[in-house]
Amino acid sequence: MPIATVPKNTPEVWTFSNGSGGTWWHPVHVHHEFMRVISRNSGAPLADEADGMARKDTILLGVGDSVDVHVNFRDFTGNFMFHCHNLEHEDHFMMARFDVV
Repeated sequence: MPIATVPKNTPEVWTFSNGSGGTWWHPVHVHHEFMRVISRNSGAPLADEADGMARKDTILLGVGDSVDVHVNFRDFTGNFMFHCHNLEHEDHFMMARFDVV
């Protein structure tokens, strides 16, 4: 079952948060489209994200981080996923499906 249903070619703002506690960092990878970081922890993005136009397909979430990204699934419809790129997390299903319609 999808965590979200996203209209094709409609800009959206997604928020990724690392509220897991502990010391884990999570490189969150979104399939199908690039993102642009709008803000990190309610402030300015990091230097390599700061121009607002840097295209990312993976966002690194440090402990307690919250990152707002602009995303627009322009080209394809279907079922897609995002997941943590830590192998231990990916292997334990730290992932979710979203559908572009």
